Amino acid sequence: MKSLKKMIWSQEKFIVEGRELWFVPYSAGILCQYDLDSRNMSLVKVISDDIDSIDRYVGIDKVGENIILTPSYSDDISIYNCNRDLFCKYHLPKSTAGKFFSTCILDDSVYMFPFSLHTIIRIQFGSDGPEYEEIPTEVNEFISCLQKGNSIFLVRQTGELYRYDYRKNNFSLIKKIDAVFKEIVNISDDEFLILDSKGAFYKYSVSMNDLSKLCDCKTVYHGIKIREGFVYAFPEQSGEYIDKYNLEDPYSPEQIEINVGEPDVSWKYHAFSRAFTFDSKIYVMNVKNQCLVEIDEKDSIREYNIEFPELEEKDKIELLRAGIKRGSVLENRVTGMDLKHFISAI
Repeated sequence: MKSLKKMIWSQEKFIVEGRELWFVPYSAGILCQYDLDSRNMSLVKVISDDIDSIDRYVGIDKVGENIILTPSYSDDISIYNCNRDLFCKYHLPKSTAGKFFSTCILDDSVYMFPFSLHTIIRIQFGSDGPEYEEIPTEVNEFISCLQKGNSIFLVRQTGELYRYDYRKNNFSLIKKIDAVFKEIVNISDDEFLILDSKGAFYKYSVSMNDLSKLCDCKTVYHGIKIREGFVYAFPEQSGEYIDKYNLEDPYSPEQIEINVGEPDVSWKYHAFSRAFTFDSKIYVMNVKNQCLVEIDEKDSIREYNIEFPELEEKDKIELLRAGIKRGSVLENRVTGMDLKHFISAI
């Protein structure tokens, strides 16, 4: 018996564009789309040879009409063209550790910075389709990145802050401190914030080349997002609230409660995914409660409890995948699915 409801939201990144949510589940190799207005979910594309695979893709980005899936334990970079219904893969060397955790979009290109590999991947999208480039590097284990001007700033879990000049393909170490860096987010044209796994915020000024601790936090957070001078911090363990810090006085956070319902006690890892901002709203996955949380400009909370189609028999999945390879749609064989977005190419 197989249900896609189980642990579906534990992927780190997702996309919200307009009123559409795009993501790949932690526990299934399928590209999914969710309509925030109708609250209907579509299974767009089977992207993995092993449909039951775990943690295949850690990131998802969009350049124009192209959705790019960044692999963690998959051996492929997958690209899906939404308008032309085309799908392609770039094969990578096998690795026992996560391949990438950091991606950055620059104009018409996406950069993937390595964790276990020693290669930066650049994919540029032009009128003739995607162009793939591998850039060798001795530095890896990057966990998060942020683009500013001609530079991309990256952090490692070892407390190191790097600058990468993509025009010269050059890394430079800026600072190394006793910390466990986790995520880097933008504050202004000159400043950004770094989240530490031990429970602290660090602020860096580009013009002053100054990295200093902003505050120690009582809670350990999985991720953060900044909006209009406030830091929205998502706890590592509890999915019942979000903390909101004032950057000017970050010592007494306001707590935003979430109506969580019944949590999934079997999930032992982070309570939230990374957060995403679109049209002044913040979106984050509440992993333990299997729902999408929307935070508007007034900090009002809306939750989307997404109902996934039940795939109760594994042979139905195999039949579905075989049908896609033949260019047919087995709509009569699978109940509860919206299959209109499936494509024949694989």
